[in-house]
Amino acid sequence: MVRTARTAEKERVFMPSAKTRPTTRTVQVWTEEASSALQDCFECTDWEVFKEGTDLDGHTPSVLSYLKFCTDAVLPTKTIKLFPNQKPWLDSTVKPLLKACDAAYSIEEHFENNNPHIMWRGIKRITNYKRSHQLVSHDSTLPDNPEHILRLALTHLAAESVHLPQLEEQHQPLVLQLHQVSSSMKRINIMKAEGPDKVSGRTLKLCADQLAGVFLDIFNLSLQLATVPVSLKTSIIVPLPKKSVVTCLNDYCPVISGHHEVL
Repeated sequence: MVRTARTAEKERVFMPSAKTRPTTRTVQVWTEEASSALQDCFECTDWEVFKEGTDLDGHTPSVLSYLKFCTDAVLPTKTIKLFPNQKPWLDSTVKPLLKACDAAYSIEEHFENNNPHIMWRGIKRITNYKRSHQLVSHDSTLPDNPEHILRLALTHLAAESVHLPQLEEQHQPLVLQLHQVSSSMKRINIMKAEGPDKVSGRTLKLCADQLAGVFLDIFNLSLQLATVPVSLKTSIIVPLPKKSVVTCLNDYCPVISGHHEVL
């Protein structure tokens, strides 16, 4: 049998690498028993303890740290192996889809029959490839060092900052209700990455009824004081290269890992 490029690609995707040793990673397992135990843990918590002797900036991080502590203590963990050529999205549900895609377009068959035109047309259709005519111009005034990206972004935000008018003494701040906070927490996208506090979206969504009360106090106090806790304004900005060879700042894509929408 002739060894084709498609066959080599399939082996590179599905077959673990034998030359490099796999790395291990510990992940949390969300079982029904662990999820119920986590809800019971938050249900029995006396949240008034976190308010004693602290202000808004002290109350908020203490609550977030407690959520992270309870999640790590209740959820079981397991160790998985990661191979250097194994994609993180490639699981038992994706492999059958890839094989069905190969059977539908028969790229390997067209390659063996010396029909490169149909083969490349099928590849472009699968990958949704579209030729880009946009040229990225290099600006010598922009820093090419990734370490300067955060400084440039902060300077740009500071230049465009909007100064809010001072509230009048008779102005009544907005007051949120318990059902509003609970409803917002139940709409959290659990597929998004964790923020700097390491509190997962699954924890907030699964335990929305148990955590709505403590976050209601934080949000209403924040609205009353017209300030946002520092722990909820902190984000991690990671510059990821969009090209294999980086020539200018436009070749980076800033990815922000912050807090979830409800926070």
